[in-house]
Amino acid sequence: MLGVAVTVVVTGAVLFVFVPRISVWFEPSGPAPGVPEVERPDAPMPVWVSRSLEGCALLLEPLPGGMDPFARRDGEEASSDGLQEVLEGGPYHLLLLTVCNFEGPDVLHLELPGDGLKGARGATLKPVSAVLRPDIPAALRPILAGLGASAVADVPRGSSARMLLVAKQDPRGGESFAGGGLLFERREVQLVTLTGWRESPDWKAFQDF
Repeated sequence: MLGVAVTVVVTGAVLFVFVPRISVWFEPSGPAPGVPEVERPDAPMPVWVSRSLEGCALLLEPLPGGMDPFARRDGEEASSDGLQEVLEGGPYHLLLLTVCNFEGPDVLHLELPGDGLKGARGATLKPVSAVLRPDIPAALRPILAGLGASAVADVPRGSSARMLLVAKQDPRGGESFAGGGLLFERREVQLVTLTGWRESPDWKAFQDF
């Protein structure tokens, strides 16, 4: 199954290997697994924001649809659980951490704590890199790294990076997460606002979340 996944994702994954500039973003193509599909642009979406790092915006959200290149494609006969296939001890809730260095240091060095981010209601968020299966083919590792499967990111000023996280418990009801000097507070952002921010992250707009 992993061999099939390599064939499916190699072409698309090239687009994700390099850290995107803040002015460039990818439009999601559907809802994240486990998140009810919504059609109204004013529908509230749960996110967690951190202003712990001066001049930097950290936005945590359920993994947007269309960002999992390992997901089963229409017309495939074999079933697939996407990224879950390469994770050990799942199933997990998948989350995306977007890190934007607007006015911070020349290069922001961000390292997530080894024991993860602790939720106020018991959920723990860990980097995907902490739960990757040891038998993953070498060809998949750079693809996963490009998607954000790392606990460390170096983000130059004016750039952004992504990091994938997992949680055993559904984190959407959690009020906050903390760890490694970071505090993430829960917010509800309209779908249209969140989609626009993904496409073109803006420092002032982030302050209003």
